[in-house]
Amino acid sequence: MDGVQSDDDVAGDVLRGSEGETSLAGESGSAEPTLEEKCDAVAEHHGLSKRERDVLRLLARGYSSARIQSELYIAPGTVNYHARNIYAKLGVHSKQSLIDLVLGYRNAPRRNHVQGKD
Repeated sequence: MDGVQSDDDVAGDVLRGSEGETSLAGESGSAEPTLEEKCDAVAEHHGLSKRERDVLRLLARGYSSARIQSELYIAPGTVNYHARNIYAKLGVHSKQSLIDLVLGYRNAPRRNHVQGKD
């Protein structure tokens, strides 16, 4: 399929650091908050439950409902239930809008990255 990324391709654009931090490809070493930090800030701001935060992190990576189900060991209906609640709380209507909101979130704490010190 030319020009169309699968959920796994989109998820492949996300990198995991040695300490479990997650950032988008090309972000390493920047003071920009990681994807995880942005998800946590969005979740805090919008009052998401712990499980909704877990689902948000995976949705923000572009994961499909089936992949989220597999990753979190929850039923398909549970994934859909959490996703609907997240979309309503964030005021979005699509996964892409959710991803755009998280990636554009500016209120996440910035990491103090000093070259050579982690």
